[in-house]
Amino acid sequence: MIELPDTIDRGQNLLSRQLNPQVCPRLPPELCDRVIDEVIQSGCYYGSQTPSMLSLVCRSWLPRVRYHRWRRIEGVDTWVRVRSLLALFRMLPDIPVYVRDFDLVVNSMDMPTAEDYLVFYDDITISDNTLFAEDVFVDNADDSEDLASMVRTEASTTALLEALFSRLVRLEHLYMQGGYLVPRIFRYLPRLRSLGFVEVCLATWGDLRQTMHILPNLQRLFICRALWEESAMNHPPIYLSDIPYQLKEVILIATPDLLSNFHKVFLSGTSRSAVIDLDIGPTDWSDDIHEESEHITLFMCTSHDLYDDGELPQEDAAFLTKLDPSIQLHTVRITIDEVEDDQFTPIQHWLNQITHECKALIITIATPSVVELEGDGWTRLAHLLSSSKFSELVQLTVRFMPARKESPPAELLESKLKHGLWYHQRNGTLRLQVSRVESGTNIIWGPLQSSNEDQRVIES
Repeated sequence: MIELPDTIDRGQNLLSRQLNPQVCPRLPPELCDRVIDEVIQSGCYYGSQTPSMLSLVCRSWLPRVRYHRWRRIEGVDTWVRVRSLLALFRMLPDIPVYVRDFDLVVNSMDMPTAEDYLVFYDDITISDNTLFAEDVFVDNADDSEDLASMVRTEASTTALLEALFSRLVRLEHLYMQGGYLVPRIFRYLPRLRSLGFVEVCLATWGDLRQTMHILPNLQRLFICRALWEESAMNHPPIYLSDIPYQLKEVILIATPDLLSNFHKVFLSGTSRSAVIDLDIGPTDWSDDIHEESEHITLFMCTSHDLYDDGELPQEDAAFLTKLDPSIQLHTVRITIDEVEDDQFTPIQHWLNQITHECKALIITIATPSVVELEGDGWTRLAHLLSSSKFSELVQLTVRFMPARKESPPAELLESKLKHGLWYHQRNGTLRLQVSRVESGTNIIWGPLQSSNEDQRVIES
């Protein structure tokens, strides 16, 4: 028997691998995904063209590349772009499932008809034949005008949005600016967790209730400068007792009418108790949803850049007094993010509006200077916090953010606060905290500890 040399065996093994690619050695898919993630997130070499180039490496890389390329869609601010995006989704039906975040501007939306507000129906479906022109062919898929020509011009804007949302079945975050709130278009978004409305017009309070009913996993609702029809002001809301409430946060900006009807819209007719948390201060739509509270958190945003004129509207002077008396406050958080000569007066302004009893109060400010601690602003605030209005607090927490190099030593700061807040110090309800370490976007709070040394609260 003639034995073949080892080189011939190796050559045959190599030939068999070439003929059968399945036996060829490959990198683990988890490692390939990690490589794609790092390259795209770093934006190295080709910047925005990186995802397109990575998708050409091999077919198995395409899903992960599309995950990054289509995870967030923004800049859809004209109806031409809405039509082109809808046409693209029809041409490439595998793409919409990757979309998780969607920013949409629909300022020039048509007036919805009475039929557009129908919510519960099974016999009405969207037909592509009524939206797309079958005799139109696209030469350049990169041209939004060519893509938009595939959609019939007579299609209503409500029908366009409904057709678009029917393809975004895995959408989790939606931001809409302008247009009308038509509840039925949201029935295709069962995974939606956060919904933002800016200058969106509502016909009735019931539309908002129906929208929440349709979205079983909605956790955050952001409403800025809502536009109400005259009929909405006194229109009785539709009470849906079976609302599958997962709602955790409601963010209201310059919307006093909805604040005065907060109980009717979000609590009445449901099994939830009329206990909420109140958070006053800067709030970002893109912030992570807080999971720790068992109550709905009402955010009153005070960021000036979210208002047209750069100033808080006059309604803010008595915003909190609009809350229904039946609502109970559990935890109230007040954050002053802008360092001013007197940062204690804005806190006193908000505290004076609280007419409901609360259990816990958390105040976050920049570390004050010695001059501030000896000024009238701190004296008035300390007197208010020690009055009978807040005598039943279970916990009063004062937190200090780093801001100034002239911050007093921890020993002096602690002494001043405990002297001013003597009532809560005596009852053991006072907590003084300072930011120690910042982990990502999360601030770690630690106790304010004094020492005999000339120690700075925040090291510059």
